[in-house]
Amino acid sequence: MRPPHDSGHPRQPPGAAAPRPDQPGRLDAFVEHYGSKIYEWCRRWNLQEADAQDVTQNVLLKLAEKMRDFEYEPVRAASAPGSRP
Repeated sequence: MRPPHDSGHPRQPPGAAAPRPDQPGRLDAFVEHYGSKIYEWCRRWNLQEADAQDVTQNVLLKLAEKMRDFEYEPVRAASAPGSRP
């Protein structure tokens, strides 16, 4: 997998909800939004390019798989450690 790049799609404005892969037609936006962040994190931890690409792909696949069953619970999010009051 090549690291995500600018596909010409407009970026989301600050504060906008991050794309979810389970929304129709949003997988590309999800990969674009998070793929580069994951890849850059891997490279900062000195992973070789190919390894960083593999990790990015594996993480995105696992996230896409898990998001199908994910249900956001605002009450749990508000009480999570490190959340803002």
